Amino acid sequence: MEVGGTKKDMRSWLGDGACDLPLRYNGERPGVYAVAVATDQGEAVIRRTAVTQPE
Repeated sequence: MEVGGTKKDMRSWLGDGACDLPLRYNGERPGVYAVAVATDQGEAVIRRTAVTQPE
């Protein structure tokens, strides 16, 4: 899963257990940007376009 923010942001929100989550951080605004699912035909990636612009 690709999420906005940083590993430090996630740790301050969820605690030390956040380090164990298989997340990729893109440094953008908070939110889910992409989800990857393993299938028998390979990895399927669902990616969304940003719905908000930076302030």
